[in-house]
Amino acid sequence: MIIRKREELEAWAAVDIQRLAKKGASSLVYVLIVLAIAVLAMAASITFHKSWDLSDTSANSLSPQTMAVLESLEQDVHIYPLLPKRRKLQREQFWDLLRKYRDGSRHIKVEFIDPIRQPGRMAEVGVDARGQDLSRGLTLIKRTRMVDGSPVEYKQTFRGQEEGDVTNAVLEVGRTRDRVVGFARGYGERDPESSASGGIKKATQALVGEYYTVVDVDLERDVPGTVTVLVLGGPLQTIPQSHLDRLQNWLQDGGRLLALQDPDSGSNLNDLLQRWGLRISGITVLDPRDNINGSPIFVKADTYSDHPVVGDFNKRLPTAFARVSAVDHFETGEGLLYHQELITAGQLAYTMSEDGRREPGPYPVAAASWLRREQGEYEIETRLVAVGDSDFISNAYLAQNANRNFFLNTLAWLGREEELISIRRDPMAEQAITLGPAVRTEVLWIVLSPAILVLVIGVVVLSRRRGR
Repeated sequence: MIIRKREELEAWAAVDIQRLAKKGASSLVYVLIVLAIAVLAMAASITFHKSWDLSDTSANSLSPQTMAVLESLEQDVHIYPLLPKRRKLQREQFWDLLRKYRDGSRHIKVEFIDPIRQPGRMAEVGVDARGQDLSRGLTLIKRTRMVDGSPVEYKQTFRGQEEGDVTNAVLEVGRTRDRVVGFARGYGERDPESSASGGIKKATQALVGEYYTVVDVDLERDVPGTVTVLVLGGPLQTIPQSHLDRLQNWLQDGGRLLALQDPDSGSNLNDLLQRWGLRISGITVLDPRDNINGSPIFVKADTYSDHPVVGDFNKRLPTAFARVSAVDHFETGEGLLYHQELITAGQLAYTMSEDGRREPGPYPVAAASWLRREQGEYEIETRLVAVGDSDFISNAYLAQNANRNFFLNTLAWLGREEELISIRRDPMAEQAITLGPAVRTEVLWIVLSPAILVLVIGVVVLSRRRGR
């Protein structure tokens, strides 16, 4: 047995207390550092706002179309949402959207105005409130453009608070020319005013939603000079030669045509298209694998070229056709005429010959051609797109897969407005949860509270051990 003197025991005790004090001080420093980091993170989250879009379709970010529009801005665009402050949630939600626009371009300026408390400010920015119900929310947008070397201010108002509403308003304000889509009538084509499943009223509504003007065109007379793009939407009857000649002259002068023709159509549309290196075969393309409802005549085509109309499409975004025929594109001997397929049915697609034999694919089902040339002092460009189906823009099929995107992108390219080409999202794909500043603070406290509680308990336990 070892017997130690009292002085030795006191010395050992002093050493132990000193070691514990050092450990305790070290642990306390670590605790304080962690707490300081947590407090700084909380302060930063309240002061600064940064988000990451982790959705598969980037549904919670601005679309490529909107970003292209923002990148093209050269002058400031002022957006004035007129919303009463009592509509706090609506203001916060709209601000969350407009902040993305402001962050996307230095030319976007945003200022909220309370129409009830700030009538003077409304007058300053030039709001004409006569006959307007300001309690429901209204947005004024102003844009300055250079006209003949001088700045000219344009303005307009709109009511929507979705991305499409804002982007279309940015595009529309100060537009120097109208965007008019004409639908040729009189040959058994689909009716732009019909709500039946075979009509195309939804397609015309989609055009109006993007600030197009839709008109009827009678080819008994010349195509109006105001028409930006002409649509032949599934003619079933023979088109008189005089009408084809009128169309040919219009195209020769820089016209833009979207030609849709279903299989087994009685139309002679190819008499016009072949002059421009396009031909709709009229033979139905079948596909036993990529189809709708298990029927090989309802084809889902998902092979796209790098043409601007479909350059951003992929196999997860097929285009759905109800009976589609192949579209040939070929040389005509005109050296400046270019042509390219847009959409191709897959490797397993086939057609049936007259003697019942399968003719394997792949088969292009949509193609484009364009011709650019000098005419006097100006450069003109003719553009055509031919599709072997018109069902895809019908009321029954427009919402299927990429149909709506393909239709609107095609018209944008034909109208030489490439900034309008994009993959427009399904509104149901947007599953973002928007939190206001107060709610974000509450959520942050809820997330951090368990960690802070554990740290506090650790400090208390450590203090008790030191006191023993």
